[in-house]
Amino acid sequence: GGAGGSGINLAAAFVQFGPITAGRAQSFFDFYADALNYGPIRGSDAVVNLLAYTATFGGGFSATLALEDGLERQQFAGAGGSGGHEYPDVVANLALTQAWGTIQLSGALHQTTAVGFRDPLGNRVDDKVGYAIQGGLKLNLPMLAAGDVLWVQAAYAQGAISYLGYGGNGSGTTWGSNSRVGVIDVVNTDRVVTALGTQKLTTGYAITAGLLHYWTPTIRQAVYGSYSRLDYAAVAESAIIAGTINTRATGGTVDSSEVRIGTNLIWSPVAGLDIGVEVLYAQRIQRDF
Repeated sequence: GGAGGSGINLAAAFVQFGPITAGRAQSFFDFYADALNYGPIRGSDAVVNLLAYTATFGGGFSATLALEDGLERQQFAGAGGSGGHEYPDVVANLALTQAWGTIQLSGALHQTTAVGFRDPLGNRVDDKVGYAIQGGLKLNLPMLAAGDVLWVQAAYAQGAISYLGYGGNGSGTTWGSNSRVGVIDVVNTDRVVTALGTQKLTTGYAITAGLLHYWTPTIRQAVYGSYSRLDYAAVAESAIIAGTINTRATGGTVDSSEVRIGTNLIWSPVAGLDIGVEVLYAQRIQRDF
């Protein structure tokens, strides 16, 4: 229904000089980042523009502080828009890597704005700061088979649902601006602006796990899944139901939970060549009013 066009999607392009990483790279908040699956499950997996410093300590400890492009993390719906960031997202992680695996703690601060929204007196709606935290464990399982690994991570966010794997405006995010469950097109939002001109931030969490097993040195199978939930403030739900923003008729949502479970079986006859099949099941449970 529209004119054709073309564009460029740069997957990654960065420079590492000692402890400094600069350019377009995997977010330092991310951990599992769809390591085993092809079809998407919940959990942050984003490539963004960033500038980061990583300090490496003895015993496998490391810590990273990064400034990342928050515009690519925005997820909003309704009248007006988001933008005009005064500062980028501030991301940090602390990681320990040993022979048995890796454990990582991550955190992020994310500015939410409401360009185009005004309160009843005509004043601009104030910005808010959202945040996300995450803990992850990667456990090597050589006692089962060489290369076997277990991933587990859990994340919580308020006003920053891209860090749960719920959308994002950037071309480097797994989902893009919308999330799809089968033929259902879901538009979620970091915040809802009330009639009084205040931002109500969306809260949520996502739990992700994956297991990789090598049946033979060239045949491997992964089993993985995620459970996630989004909660809007009561006043935000009223606005949604009233049709003032993000209505169901246009593909919107209210409080909901989601389950995603999948598996793939892959044959690698030579290094760098994967041939396989994957099955992914998704169910969205939406609260009814």
